[in-house]
Amino acid sequence: RNRVVHQASCWGKIEVMGMLIEAGAKPSWINALEQTALDIAAQKKQILSANYLLQRYSAVELDLDRVDYWSKTALHWASQHGLTDVVANLLKKGANV
Repeated sequence: RNRVVHQASCWGKIEVMGMLIEAGAKPSWINALEQTALDIAAQKKQILSANYLLQRYSAVELDLDRVDYWSKTALHWASQHGLTDVVANLLKKGANV
C-alpha cells in the first residue's frame, strides 16, 4: 500500500509532496513493494518529483541506494527509462553504480 507521499510522487504533485514532508512524512518511507517516493518517481518517469526530492534532501534522508521488491534502486529505474537528468542528479548525490 502506498502512503500519501508515494501517491504525490507518483503523479508529479511536487507542491503536495513538499507539504506532506513538511507535515512529517518522510521521503524514505517505503510502500509494500519496498519503494521510497524517489523510487516511485523514477519508476513512473516523474522527472519533476525525482529532481525535487534529489534537490531538497540528502542521500541518507532519501535512502538513495535502497533496493526495492524487484531488486532495483532509483538509479536502475531512471536508467531503464532514459531519465538522463535524474540519472545525473542521482550520480551527483552519490548513488552507487
